Amino acid sequence: MSLLRRSFHAIAAPLLIGSTLLLLAGPAAAATSQNFVYVNDDNAVTCCSGPLANTVSGWAVGSGGSLTLIPGSPFATGGKGGGGDTITDHLIVSIGNYLYASNAGDSTISVFSINPSSGVLAPISGSPFAFPFSNGSIAGISIAPALNGSYLVAIGHGGIASYQINGDGSLTEKNSLSVGANGALALQINGSYGAFNSYIVQTFSIASDGTLALGSQLNPAGADVIFNSAGNLLYSVSPGAVFIWTVDGSGNLTPVTNFDPFTDSSNSAGSTSALTPDGKFLFSGSAWYGDGYTVGSFAIASDGTVSVVSGSPFSVSGIEAPEGLAVTADGQYIFVGHYTHDPTTTNGLALLSNNAGTLTQTATVTNVSPSGVSVAVYPNWAAIFLNVTGGTFQYDGSSHPATVTVTPTGIPCNLSMTYNGSSTVPVNAGPYAVAATCTNWSNGHGSSTITINKVPLTAAANNATMLDGAALPTLTGTLTGVIPGDGLTASYTTAATSSSPAGTYPITPVFSDPNNKLGNYSILTSGTLTVEDFSFTGGSGTATLTSVMPGSKATYTVQFTPLGSSTFFSPVTLTLTGLPAGATYTITPSVIPAGSGTTPVTVTVNTSKTSASLSFPKSGIGFPKPLMLAVFLPLLGTRKLRRAMRLQMKTSALTLLVLAVLMVSGMTACGNGSGFFPAPQTYPMTLTGTSGALHHSVTLNLTVQ
Repeated sequence: MSLLRRSFHAIAAPLLIGSTLLLLAGPAAAATSQNFVYVNDDNAVTCCSGPLANTVSGWAVGSGGSLTLIPGSPFATGGKGGGGDTITDHLIVSIGNYLYASNAGDSTISVFSINPSSGVLAPISGSPFAFPFSNGSIAGISIAPALNGSYLVAIGHGGIASYQINGDGSLTEKNSLSVGANGALALQINGSYGAFNSYIVQTFSIASDGTLALGSQLNPAGADVIFNSAGNLLYSVSPGAVFIWTVDGSGNLTPVTNFDPFTDSSNSAGSTSALTPDGKFLFSGSAWYGDGYTVGSFAIASDGTVSVVSGSPFSVSGIEAPEGLAVTADGQYIFVGHYTHDPTTTNGLALLSNNAGTLTQTATVTNVSPSGVSVAVYPNWAAIFLNVTGGTFQYDGSSHPATVTVTPTGIPCNLSMTYNGSSTVPVNAGPYAVAATCTNWSNGHGSSTITINKVPLTAAANNATMLDGAALPTLTGTLTGVIPGDGLTASYTTAATSSSPAGTYPITPVFSDPNNKLGNYSILTSGTLTVEDFSFTGGSGTATLTSVMPGSKATYTVQFTPLGSSTFFSPVTLTLTGLPAGATYTITPSVIPAGSGTTPVTVTVNTSKTSASLSFPKSGIGFPKPLMLAVFLPLLGTRKLRRAMRLQMKTSALTLLVLAVLMVSGMTACGNGSGFFPAPQTYPMTLTGTSGALHHSVTLNLTVQ
């Protein structure tokens, strides 16, 4: 038998994985949680003589690792076993409150519900579920959870398949891929990448819809593969060697520098592997007949590299072949499963204590099952899942925590929650990365996101107006949307000054934020200050000259246009000054009402007939004094001449001569402004518009002929 076993391994070593123990035992802090061990019996008459109806056996795990048979054990799977000598590992796993066990003899997967109190198993409706590839009696089906327990992945001889795990634990096949051979299966516990052994390490991915895709290949590789709990390192063991790869975010594997592989001369490396949940120790079981039954121990450095623990490998007694390994969640104990060709051989489970990598056997239970190929423990530290629900909220001044559901239910969880690395539950607006961890379970963790959106805050300034040159008005407004207790207030300001030109200027809020809450608001502002002025359209400065005769009227038309706004917001009063003497005027309209737009204004000036009267001596006709004496003195001072009638004719002739001279003199004066007729006069009149303290004027020139 020993020689046959060695020969079989010599032929099939690249494929040989051996039996598996997959364990989750509650830590000391969770002593009230009942733990159960389940074994996939993989029943058959002998190794290769044909399958029998398969069963799963179960025990309650007591203090210190004692085992008590669960009532009703063993439980029929409804499928057929493969004979206990498979070349595949991981044939049973607990996910949540359900147990999954593969049946190599008829290519099916059985599903049981687990009673968390008693450990009793009950097959669910529809179990067992078909695996899409035919395996043969000695080719087992390796199974593992994926995507936080929402999927189950299975690999057997010829292919790999993904199943969605439904709410009742049942399986719905989603995708499958043909592969050349079967082997040990490993998946990132909370990630979406996996690997399996088939002479080489083959990587693959599983998408959120269950779609599978093959990835890179590495060669050589060991007999078993396992991811660390963080999912960033992959280990593979084989007798005499340990392979280590780093795993990037895309699932690509890169050999650890100068560790390709680690050569083990101590015989600590075997054909199966297990990791402590904290990633500090790697264990490997050896099932080589004649070499002694041992479990090797390796310390893991911070960079993932390994070294042999002093005293390794450590002996295991009472079972035929210590291949299936599992570690409790606190890393204190290691359960060692059994591997055998012969179902008549006494089988057992061994319990080893772990002290910084040094292993000591403390208990052994025999006759645990007909063959005991692969073992799982409920709850499974590799299948504790925290479903974290975040969400999107609007800032309201309240805290918004994420919610967490622990699967399986009833598992004690010392929950730790962080938001962007802080334990403070978010209140303020922003995005938050949520990380949840059961501190008493190394792999009990989950993540999500919370987004708190800003709330609208409207700072509505009241529109205001002012005249160019006037003092700034008092600016007011209304603040709407402040969450009670935030203490936000606002005053209002503008860039405009009393000397600002006509136009519109935004009114800006100035916030008082004593509690630093302004960052939680998206600010909407409104409000405009209008500075108004006006102009005279049609030319500013001097208006068109108008000439009239005395007693006539002059008419002017001027456009008044508001500047800075489309209408006048204050009335404009119009006056005219600088008129000729005796002239009157009318202005239509004399007041431009508030609210008016561009307005034509008619100015009418009525002149007086005396506006250009004679004036002595400065204007009109002027007489030289000598001439006046020459004309009038003889008439006034010569009594004799008056008496002498005979001189009448001479005097009349002289008078006519003087009048002629005066007429000539007057005509001359008319031409140079000092004669008999008045000269034209120009009057610069001032048209003034007044609006409050604002004054503007324009000159209207009037010439009177």
